[in-house]
Amino acid sequence: MENNLDPDSPLTGEQSLQLITTMINKAKNDFFDTGLSALLWGSVNSFCALVTFVNYWLKWRVLDYVWFLTVAAVVPQIVIGIREGRERRYKSHEADLMNGIWITFAISIFLFSYVASVYPFSHETSVYLIFYGIPTLPPASGAASGP
Repeated sequence: MENNLDPDSPLTGEQSLQLITTMINKAKNDFFDTGLSALLWGSVNSFCALVTFVNYWLKWRVLDYVWFLTVAAVVPQIVIGIREGRERRYKSHEADLMNGIWITFAISIFLFSYVASVYPFSHETSVYLIFYGIPTLPPASGAASGP
């Protein structure tokens, strides 16, 4: 697109359409997301939940610690994040918002885990499930609103 546009003059319909098309193509070509993070956390959480479900009948004490795999999954998540960050040339405002939500989620889970381990709490599983649901609300509400 030509850069001889006067910033004070209004755009014509053709110039406006050309500008929008150029910006969409640039964003399309610069966006990079493999989905590995979602696959990693989905598989780790599904595995841990399945082991917990099976342990309901087995009652093996060692299987109570399966959720520590989520702590171990942080290492591959960091590697995935660094690799995708190198490839990414475009970052949307929604990505910044979701990063903030997930960081807040992680801090909240950590703090609640600490508080629940220090002070007796009768319904901690319910609170964990509420915490797990919170990060899924913004993408779902954004998808529902549509363009």
